[in-house]
Amino acid sequence: MKFGPQKGHVACIFDNFFKDFGLVLIALIVSLVSGDMDLLSENVGVLVIVLLAPVLRVVGWLTTTYAVDEEKLLIKSGLFTRNELEVPLSTITTVDFSQNIFHQIFGVYKLNIDNNANIADGQTKVHMTLKKDDAAAVRSLLMKGRQGMDGSNFAAEQDETSLPHREEGTRYQVETSDVLLMGLLKSKLLFLLELFGAIAVIANLLPADIFESGIMDRLIEKIAEMGATPAVLITIAVLFVTGSLCGMIGSFIRYYGFKILDNGEAVKIEYGLLNRKTYTIAKKKISGVFYEQSALMRIAKVGILNLMAVGYGAGSDEDASEEAILFPLLKENQLTEVIGKILPEMQAVEAYQKPEPKALRYFFIRFSVFFALAVLAGSFFLPKVDDFFQGAWVLGALFLMYRLGACVMAYLTAGAYGNLQHFSFCYGGYKKMRVFVKTSMIESIESVGSRWKRKRGVMDINIGCLAPGGEATQIVDNLPESTFNELKEYLIY
Repeated sequence: MKFGPQKGHVACIFDNFFKDFGLVLIALIVSLVSGDMDLLSENVGVLVIVLLAPVLRVVGWLTTTYAVDEEKLLIKSGLFTRNELEVPLSTITTVDFSQNIFHQIFGVYKLNIDNNANIADGQTKVHMTLKKDDAAAVRSLLMKGRQGMDGSNFAAEQDETSLPHREEGTRYQVETSDVLLMGLLKSKLLFLLELFGAIAVIANLLPADIFESGIMDRLIEKIAEMGATPAVLITIAVLFVTGSLCGMIGSFIRYYGFKILDNGEAVKIEYGLLNRKTYTIAKKKISGVFYEQSALMRIAKVGILNLMAVGYGAGSDEDASEEAILFPLLKENQLTEVIGKILPEMQAVEAYQKPEPKALRYFFIRFSVFFALAVLAGSFFLPKVDDFFQGAWVLGALFLMYRLGACVMAYLTAGAYGNLQHFSFCYGGYKKMRVFVKTSMIESIESVGSRWKRKRGVMDINIGCLAPGGEATQIVDNLPESTFNELKEYLIY
């Protein structure tokens, strides 16, 4: 063995500290602020369940060892049931570093090691929390084990000073203002869901007499006086402002100090304030990129450029909501230039083949449109139930117009093209996605459509590619049959 067998650092117990101890900390803070320590004793059953995860982490730390030789990574774990996991070095796609605040205190690193099999279920199975020297040694062994097998392993992950014959490459430093602007402009749904979850937990722990003070009753009375339409519009405005603030704060904490290094063979990405992360992805392992624009980003003519690479982004169970970002904020007019520099296969940009006018009708045959029609119909009935819903038809009409607008935008956005180097797809309503995939990474192409649509030469095109689960299938609706016939020719060699 070149390394181990050896246990990880004890700091691994605190890998997900806030997730494991968050409820306990909130309960303790609320008890101290309110001066009522009975809150802890009344919820002792819940606290025992919450503390079960840290206890299991201690057991896991005591019973898990790691070892690396010339051919494989070997992990043995388990107390009553012993498990042995062997990962051939030739199958490893990424090795990345991360440091949360406790890792920084202890001076340790967490290595996240991925291959296709490990992340097939959306989770990374191989984590190693080690001292700095041990982490560097394991990384070096994994790199050396891969070199000579396919020649594509993590060239940029070596210390730049150890590569005297290689140019340092191109560095990009993302401004903090761009990170904040990304949080302001991107979709607010995720941040609002996280906010609602936190509020629900805190509200559940607050003493019941807080809600008996009459504040809630007066609030409900005010809402009843306004009526449904003003209440909903005010709620939307409040949620938008709250989501924007949460988005900016979340983006600042998560992506602070975002840096990119491109040395020609690999891309190295570093970011994070409390949880510092370092990813290095060999370019041969990158399937493509996708450019994401929310409605506000489309107005500002900016977007987020993301990488499609196995093991980077949503494949980590350390943070399931992590995004595979390459540039937090990139102007539309810089997109082609940046993609061409990082992935030369994407340089030959062509004109998108668009849906024909006869396909417009099919963009309106969607569940969202029928649901909006049902809401509008219901809004005419609701005033008969309660006067609070007088004028609710205005909301129903606005919702229907919103959904119809999304259908028109989807028609205007949809498009695809392909060549021997890469395919590109464009789709979305108010939120626009532009995807670029290496032709060599595409595994299948499929046309889908009813007999009615096919008789008119209209079909949906599905592309399967080697990429993380969320990006492995790309679908563009209602394109001409000629587009499908042209694309599939590029996959026959």
